[in-house]
Amino acid sequence: MKSLLVAAALTAVALAPPPAAADTPEPALRRMAYIVGANDGGAERVTLRYASTDAVKLGRVIRELGGVAPRDLRVLQSSSLDELLAGFRQLRADVAAARQGGARVELLVYYSGHSDDQGLLLGDRRLSYEQLREEIRLIPADVHIAILDSCASGAFTRVKGGTRRAAFLADESTRVEGYAFIASSSADEVAQESDRIAASFFTHYLISGLRGAADVNRDGRVTLNEAYQFAFAETVSRTEATQGGVQHPAYNLHLAGTGDIVMTDLRATSATLLVAADVHGRLFIRDRDGYLVVELMKLGGRPIELGLGPDRYDVMLQRDDGRFHATVDLRQGMRTTLSLSAFAAASAEPTVARGAGPARGYLVPVAISFVPPIESHWWYPHPIKRVSINILAGASAGIEGLEVGGLANIVTGGVRGVQVAGIANVVSDDVRAVQIAGISNVVAGDASQVQVAGIANFVGGDARGVQVAGIFNGAASIDGLQIGVVNAARRVRGLQIGVVNLSEKSDTAIGLVNLARDGRQALEVWASDFASVNAGVKLGTRRTYSILTVALGQELAYVGAGLGIHTPRDGYYLDGDVISYDVFDHDLGEVDEALGQLRLAVGWNLGPRFALFAGGALSVAVAWGDRRLSTRSVLGGGRTIDRDEYTARLTPGLFAGVATF
Repeated sequence: MKSLLVAAALTAVALAPPPAAADTPEPALRRMAYIVGANDGGAERVTLRYASTDAVKLGRVIRELGGVAPRDLRVLQSSSLDELLAGFRQLRADVAAARQGGARVELLVYYSGHSDDQGLLLGDRRLSYEQLREEIRLIPADVHIAILDSCASGAFTRVKGGTRRAAFLADESTRVEGYAFIASSSADEVAQESDRIAASFFTHYLISGLRGAADVNRDGRVTLNEAYQFAFAETVSRTEATQGGVQHPAYNLHLAGTGDIVMTDLRATSATLLVAADVHGRLFIRDRDGYLVVELMKLGGRPIELGLGPDRYDVMLQRDDGRFHATVDLRQGMRTTLSLSAFAAASAEPTVARGAGPARGYLVPVAISFVPPIESHWWYPHPIKRVSINILAGASAGIEGLEVGGLANIVTGGVRGVQVAGIANVVSDDVRAVQIAGISNVVAGDASQVQVAGIANFVGGDARGVQVAGIFNGAASIDGLQIGVVNAARRVRGLQIGVVNLSEKSDTAIGLVNLARDGRQALEVWASDFASVNAGVKLGTRRTYSILTVALGQELAYVGAGLGIHTPRDGYYLDGDVISYDVFDHDLGEVDEALGQLRLAVGWNLGPRFALFAGGALSVAVAWGDRRLSTRSVLGGGRTIDRDEYTARLTPGLFAGVATF
């Protein structure tokens, strides 16, 4: 198994001790942290890019806000098992010495790297979960917390009974003892890292939560409960459409005491950012060097305080009505408020490439290009065009209006407005525009509004609106409508219409072949009133399906296709569909006759992959010319309509059978 990201994190952080009696001195509190990042998981695995930097970032937060003194923080950036074990031995000695001196010790150990269902992978060597637990147990701290941000890391918590949960116990105390183990993924899942955030998903959102995004009760402290809730929800939400699939953090808990553990104290930082109540949307906060420090979904109606430290920060606000940008300077010893009025439309500073920091371009009201660099604006390093006419092709850093190209339009930033090209529109960032291309529209970022292409539309991110292509539409997710011969998206919130529709999660698709990983794929065999043997395959989403079927009667054979609606219930389901059949004789010669059916069925789930079903049908058999109708129900009856051109019979009927999924 190749891990997109493995991160193992072992953390122990605790609360301040409870108030002691006046005549009982309280032991001194020492918080210690062992932070490990290892990118190399062996020759058979992809080298990670951000495991080591994840460790550095978490160490910085724990030092600034977690009460860990520099002497008690150890950060190891190595894939050597010997160095890791040596660090544990030194940690045991340090904790033992602190305990002998009368201190109460609360331990945080974090590991980020590769793992599988048996243990941590460092280079070509493995540290088993059993040995890892023993190393933790031997450290004589009062509180141990272990967080594993790695593939299949849930196996570490599972051995001790850990399960997938949405949050820790929500209680309040000032003193606890014991251990808590956290895993970034369940036992059969991969943990993932992303170039967009330059980090692993779980650690990125854990750090965002520790800096204040998780402080839901606004008491200036982030507890273990709050940090886990925030990291769990964001990790699940942001990995639903990734190649590795949805990632579910897990935990195992055994804490003796009366409450939760305080992970970070926002009041400990020298500079804070107060995001005002009128700001709402997804916030991306980057430091002076362009690193994404905090990401969160900010709800309107209440402020959020973030402990960031003194620096200049770029803040991007993403909402349904657009993207907005603000710059804020946090100064030593001050709290700075960021309100909605501080934001400006992001179009004034388009990005040069997706994922890059904002770069100011040069506005070109009207531009004419033959082919780059033969252009009217050749001296502009990053032209942002309002109206661009490209005889053959044009290149720019952004479009804020209209662009027409004889062959191709190439944009390294974002596009808003209208793009028309004879062959292709290629955009490296986000698009909020109508795109029309003779062959293809290609967007690396998100796309909204309308895409129309003679051959194909490709969107690397989310597509919101309409995609229409002569052959293929593809997007990471679609919130709207896809129309093409083949449509593909990991997540569909809307409708796919095509011959073949592919998705991982989808509610609705109309086509001949509909394949959704979370949908319905069923093989059915049944008997009906017009054919003793029927077999069919249902391929669909959670709500809709296509059906391909063959049937054999006494005199005739039938080949049919149709569309249906699936309605699941607790223990049973309802299906309704329309099927059209071509009619053949037993020598497979097509006869001048057709059959249509409207069917309603009830299915009873007898197990996870088996069901019985039965229902009623309304059949319409039609023969053209003077041909006598051969299709008939064994139940008899029905209404016959004779015309010079055709003869039709409308007949009610029954069917029943079995299904396997």
